[in-house]
Amino acid sequence: MKKYFVIASIVILSISLAQSCKKDSTSQTNDDALFALVVQSGYTYYIGTPGITAGVGNSPHGFERVRFNAIAQAALDANGKLPVGNSFPTGSVIVKEIYS
Repeated sequence: MKKYFVIASIVILSISLAQSCKKDSTSQTNDDALFALVVQSGYTYYIGTPGITAGVGNSPHGFERVRFNAIAQAALDANGKLPVGNSFPTGSVIVKEIYS
């Protein structure tokens, strides 16, 4: 009886492992859609620092530049800040470019 339990456990674990290793095709589709959205033109660089700047605070990134799509840009106030208590609407894309 113990032998059958061990064999059944190994078979179930093997099937579970095989199922968990399947490639998720929707993940690639989502990645492709996100990449297409990011490479669209029409981005605006952050109002306070349109050029490449040194990382702020304890940032591990050497130099950076931030840009927003039109949806995200519309959520910012005149100073280029997101008002307190607000959040970016659906469809907002913010890209942080990192330079060494």
